[in-house]
Amino acid sequence: MSTPINQTMCTSRHPRGTRSLGTVLAIAALGALTGCGGGDSQSVSADTSAPSAATAVTTDTSASTSKETAMTDAMFAAMMIPPHQTGIVTQMAIDKATTPGVRQIAQEAMDSQQSQLPTLQSIAEAGAQDAMPPEAPIQAMNQQEMAELQALSGEDFDRKWLDVFRSHHMAAIMMADVALAGTDGGDAKTVEQQIHDGQLQQLDTMNTLREQLG
Repeated sequence: MSTPINQTMCTSRHPRGTRSLGTVLAIAALGALTGCGGGDSQSVSADTSAPSAATAVTTDTSASTSKETAMTDAMFAAMMIPPHQTGIVTQMAIDKATTPGVRQIAQEAMDSQQSQLPTLQSIAEAGAQDAMPPEAPIQAMNQQEMAELQALSGEDFDRKWLDVFRSHHMAAIMMADVALAGTDGGDAKTVEQQIHDGQLQQLDTMNTLREQLG
């Protein structure tokens, strides 16, 4: 049996890069859950009239940017692994939902998670990143949502599950946007685009189901 997200204790082997990129991705996730928008980004350009020392700085900065770009892919994969591994929310709907469309979208999500998991694990490992569960505040919110879902049944469960899973999808879509903006391409870009597009399509279906259930 897979270990629940709230019991997974993992640490990154690159704490400095993890903190900066993890913060960016976590902000994207939290923004989706709370409805907050993103902030402005800033860039620094080198003065081409500066002496040769400035050229060396520019070269170093370029190398650092390349490493951070690769780390963006690894960080995204690491943060996607725990929910893909456990599939707790999707399995609950497969077991408990009474609306056929809800069970169907949960099964589709589960199938996508299982097919994407090996690629995500490979990308995270290539970037020397361990699987990263959500930080404590998000874990607490997840646990509260799970407790509420456990207590519900029938269409009350279906409505609540759609509300919870739509929020999770919006967070993942925003995180995929961040990762795609800094991807190194290859398998990482492919799976990030799959997650973005697939969850966006599922979100549209869930919105329709939620309207039907009232």
